[in-house]
Amino acid sequence: MLNINPDIDSRKRIAPKRFRFFLAVLLIVLLSAIWGCEMWGVEIVRRCLNSTSQCVGQGSEITDWLTGVASILSLCSLILVGYLFHWYSRYESSATELANQLRAVGAHLIVSESDPDGTITHVNQAFIDTSGYSREEIIGKNHRMFNSGFYPKDFYRNLWTTVSAGHIWRGTFKNVTKGRNTYWLQATIVPFKDVWGRVSRYVALYTDITDAIARAESAERERRLRENLARINEELSSDVNTDKLTGLPNRRAFAAFADRILKVEREGVRPVSVLMIDLDFFKVINDSYGRDAGDDVLIELSRRWEKFVRSSDMLARIGGEEFCVLFNDATSDQAMIVAEKLRLAAAAHPVIYQCLPAGRQQIPVTVSIGIATATTVSAVLVDDIMQLADAALYEAKNTGRDHVVARSLN
Repeated sequence: MLNINPDIDSRKRIAPKRFRFFLAVLLIVLLSAIWGCEMWGVEIVRRCLNSTSQCVGQGSEITDWLTGVASILSLCSLILVGYLFHWYSRYESSATELANQLRAVGAHLIVSESDPDGTITHVNQAFIDTSGYSREEIIGKNHRMFNSGFYPKDFYRNLWTTVSAGHIWRGTFKNVTKGRNTYWLQATIVPFKDVWGRVSRYVALYTDITDAIARAESAERERRLRENLARINEELSSDVNTDKLTGLPNRRAFAAFADRILKVEREGVRPVSVLMIDLDFFKVINDSYGRDAGDDVLIELSRRWEKFVRSSDMLARIGGEEFCVLFNDATSDQAMIVAEKLRLAAAAHPVIYQCLPAGRQQIPVTVSIGIATATTVSAVLVDDIMQLADAALYEAKNTGRDHVVARSLN
């Protein structure tokens, strides 16, 4: 039965140069033997003819017959050698193609083989690299050495019942390495049968899906976290926690939300970023266009900014022309991207203000933004990160306004 072992030893195959040399030698030997025998026969006939003067015509016929036989045998030898070369060429082509395919399988998949009793007889290099064991430590052992204890005994009992009956089994394993680290494998176990239909060995093909499982678990944790924070955000949406003008959460709601965010992120060891936003020259807007115009500016900017904030984060008006955004699980670079979007959303289009005496007026608005990021929040307080964001905002306002300054807490 063909071995699926991808680590094929090429020395077990017929060497192409040696086989061609063998064919050439065989052809020379056959032709030499045939024509040697023909010449020997002709010589015997001649000696017989020299000893008697009779049957001279018959001797010539015998000589011609021997030459004809030698020619036929030579042609047969050429046909035989040609057939052997043709057979060998097909064999070598098939063996080379099989070796390439098995090498590709071994490079992509983790492979193991075991006998009918479940004893491991072969593993490829990918299996060794993934498990952390050496080949000597694996061969002759049972796959139970990789058992993480994650699955109940019925799981393995059903697996063994399936494959021992000659059926293919597909599923996943959570195994442990030699260093007791866990990893996930997507497995297909194929029973190989002999000519009598009995299972002679098992070939298992695995794909390492550890990273995929980790990403799925991380995504699920992130989804639950976002749902929890969105629920907290909704709970804080009450009259006492809402800014009357913009409808955004106020300073009190922001402080409560920030406190809960830090508690959650301490468990997950993820970064937190705070954006402190201040409208540039807001007093000039109030003095030039009136306080009603200033209120319209605050309301309009709030509406523009809300589309850039996730439901699990919070945009709040903490007083006057100051706003804050709290991002969970956001690095400084990610916060910078959002901050630029908020800055451009304010500056890209003037705010339209309608007043009876003057009619439709366009009010240009720019904002300065300070960012504070805590890469780890194990010992960070709300006041710490707020003070750093305020310092970054102060720097942005004192260095030209209408831009973003970012700082990191740790």
